Amino acid sequence: MVENPIKIEEKLALTKYVTDKNFAHITINEEICKTKCKTYDCVYGCPAECYKLVEDGDVPVTFDYAPCVECGTCRLVCPHGSVDWHYPHGGFGVEFKMS
Repeated sequence: MVENPIKIEEKLALTKYVTDKNFAHITINEEICKTKCKTYDCVYGCPAECYKLVEDGDVPVTFDYAPCVECGTCRLVCPHGSVDWHYPHGGFGVEFKMS
């Protein structure tokens, strides 16, 4: 048993992001989100909270790729294939600090 396990929020606070403003390594198909999705698994599955539910809007989910930790969970949990995920270009993305 691990004593005092670290919380995900604490690990995310140690993480450094180098965001490529010219290339979104993740995009979502808004039409699929609007017409097919009813469960919004990406919102609940993303540990970095990149996906947010929108109460009153044209699209039920908004997305910000900047805080992404590149785990790929969103791509795996979306049952409709709405998430298009690629690794960031070289020199960009997340840098983890493990201590």
